[in-house]
Amino acid sequence: MDTHDLAPFLLQDIEFDPGYSLLLTGWSEVMPVIQASGREGNGYTWDGVARLLVARHLPEAADQLEHDSESGMFAVYSSNRQVLEALAFSCATCIDRPSNWASS
Repeated sequence: MDTHDLAPFLLQDIEFDPGYSLLLTGWSEVMPVIQASGREGNGYTWDGVARLLVARHLPEAADQLEHDSESGMFAVYSSNRQVLEALAFSCATCIDRPSNWASS
């Protein structure tokens, strides 16, 4: 299995369809930022953020993503690695710039 680290996210080649997964692996890094904005920061929070970022910045990619997050896990799958990389960078921007949470 090939992995590509986009910390705190992890992009993996997976052995089943659709082919790639994007996971949040650095929960301890992001929880203080998220909780400071008044959000829980669980997998469902991240799923909502990801859907919003896709709608705003990657609308052409929406139909290429399969969201499968749970309370303790953020996971998105796709057959398009570049789409998941773009989503990871967009999500990371929210972490790097806490002011973005106010508009998320």
